[in-house]
Amino acid sequence: MPKRTIAYCWILGLAALGLALVLVLPSAVALAAHEERISERPSYPLMGDGYAITMVVLILLGAMLAVGGVAAQLVAWVGAVLNAHRLTDQQWFALMLWCGIVGIALTPVFGVGTPIIGTAMVAYLVAAPDSTAADPQAPTPERRTVLRWAGRGFALAGAGLVLSLLIGLLRGPGRLFHNLTWPSLALQSVGLDLAVIGGVIVGAAWWGAVLYTHQRGDRPAYQRRLWIGILATLLMPFFGLGGLVLLVAVIVFERSTAKEVQRTAAGPPATRAP
Repeated sequence: MPKRTIAYCWILGLAALGLALVLVLPSAVALAAHEERISERPSYPLMGDGYAITMVVLILLGAMLAVGGVAAQLVAWVGAVLNAHRLTDQQWFALMLWCGIVGIALTPVFGVGTPIIGTAMVAYLVAAPDSTAADPQAPTPERRTVLRWAGRGFALAGAGLVLSLLIGLLRGPGRLFHNLTWPSLALQSVGLDLAVIGGVIVGAAWWGAVLYTHQRGDRPAYQRRLWIGILATLLMPFFGLGGLVLLVAVIVFERSTAKEVQRTAAGPPATRAP
């Protein structure tokens, strides 16, 4: 499977999972709240309630999207493993195989495995060569591309978090979304989706920074940035703490590489004539 097809499949699965979150979570909470209200009136037929039926339909639709999204993600992972297996350098094959196995095994444990396999896929899509190409070569990200996409990712994640928090505040008594359970929760879910998508973009940009450093032969900086990415991935489930780690790391990357660019542009120091 070509790497472009793998990327399309993985992004499609991610979009389906995000849409499933928007449908399932608000609908389930709204249905529970609605059932609690009508349970106070025993004569009211729950099965004949159009609102309840709508919520159930949305939950089922979201569940089907979630199943399809997981299937698409698994297909993308299998495609990545097979693509990497054809490379001469088997490091990518080992990384994708074992990160996928560990990630799938740990996913039932509070979703711990999700960022593991997700980060491995992002790293593969950003940094790995395509074995189906005539001359497989690793991509060569530029510094400004890394910083541009990191900025976009942080902006999108921040906008999503602000949207989710704002809708939560507007759900208070007498405010715009008071008693509007489904619309408010759906908008909050959209905000969370935007935050996750932004985090994925930032992660992709950071692995681009790691590859950028590796291609310049700076071994200490490469090792440092590699482990920062791993640490940020492990800390991401803890209230997004990994995002703060990446924010600091991106700022340090921008400043340190700016000095390198300035030195390169200045050229070698001039020598005085004897």
